[in-house]
Amino acid sequence: MTLQDFQNLNFPDSPGVYFFLDESKNILYIGKATNLKSRVRSYFDDDILHTRGLHIGNMITVAHTVIFQETKSVLEALLLENELIKKHQPLYNTKEKDDKSYFVLAITDEDFPRVLLFRKRNLEKMIELNEVKIQKTFGPYTSGENAREALKVVRKIFPFRDKCEVFDRKKHSFGRNKCFSYELGLCPGTCRGVINKKNYAKHILRLIEFLEGNGERVRADLEKDMQAAAKSMEYEEAGRIKDILFALEHIRDAHLIKRDLNTEDDNRIEAYDVAHISGAYRVGVMSVLSGGIPLKSGYKKFKLKQDKNDDLEGLAEILNRRLKHLEWGLPAVIVVDGDERHARVAEKALDENGFKDVDVVAVTKDKSHKAKKLIGKKEILEKFQKEIILINAEAHRFALRYHRDLREKISRVKK
Repeated sequence: MTLQDFQNLNFPDSPGVYFFLDESKNILYIGKATNLKSRVRSYFDDDILHTRGLHIGNMITVAHTVIFQETKSVLEALLLENELIKKHQPLYNTKEKDDKSYFVLAITDEDFPRVLLFRKRNLEKMIELNEVKIQKTFGPYTSGENAREALKVVRKIFPFRDKCEVFDRKKHSFGRNKCFSYELGLCPGTCRGVINKKNYAKHILRLIEFLEGNGERVRADLEKDMQAAAKSMEYEEAGRIKDILFALEHIRDAHLIKRDLNTEDDNRIEAYDVAHISGAYRVGVMSVLSGGIPLKSGYKKFKLKQDKNDDLEGLAEILNRRLKHLEWGLPAVIVVDGDERHARVAEKALDENGFKDVDVVAVTKDKSHKAKKLIGKKEILEKFQKEIILINAEAHRFALRYHRDLREKISRVKK
């Protein structure tokens, strides 16, 4: 498929889900977008192999056409994308594989179901130990941040029980703790006896349908129920449903839009550095550049397991710990401080954790600690030279500050 082929298609400037299809109409890849036209257009840039990798580059050459399904919001696009990937399991959606470290949204199987977010491996262990019964799961979600933000938005529309205790009618008790979720309008009142089992079950069924990506069907059902309630002069119930419909039409998913844009920015670069004094107080850090700008909310600190005068071992430990956190997102490029040996350590960690497509650059410094040589693929160095030097300097500064703060903290404790 070519850019000319795409330009002949009428893509809207709205959120939704897109599908790359082969000549036999088989689905090759499913993705979500804040802006369908802009997002799909990006697949036909000249540097697609550098920004998206060989895997997606190959997909574009096989694709015969691309179609789309609009949604009312980025939230609904995110939910629909996950359900469709699970249903169709497209060949090129490798990032959405059912990995045990990913997150799942689970609805418990009990009289008043709870809605909870788990790591898949943790949920499986709880089920095995009979600690929880589950009626429905959604996901897996590769980004824990996206899943949590989506859940916050959903809960404002369809309040649900999470960890609060259910109202005991016999004891006329609300449990030991005050339910702040109910006070904030995030729980429909299971802990206060405000909603009964039958109505809560209906409420959860609507939530499930929405999470399955059937927002339009939910809207239609709510419209019918509102009209029926008004006809029966149940004006309070009609008003409650009207509020839900209003919320569905005015979903506030600004955080998801921001994260979606960051996810679609395939220029994320992460840099790593180790700091110590002859092996003592050994620490490591990760700094992040997204769209050419330091993303300080994504910076991470790593206190290394043992003091040892070995930067290579320290780098390996940091990377192996970092690559367990897929909810942080994944970079296009990893930058390490050092030479070919440090680059090989990073490449080995990526390979062992299943991320061969991430490029590695090593920055060798002079005596003044300024970059004198960059080691990596020529095309990556040409494209990101300024960004690589910037984020490497950020990592060095961040590592020194963390190392100094740790030293001072330990010194104060010893005194």
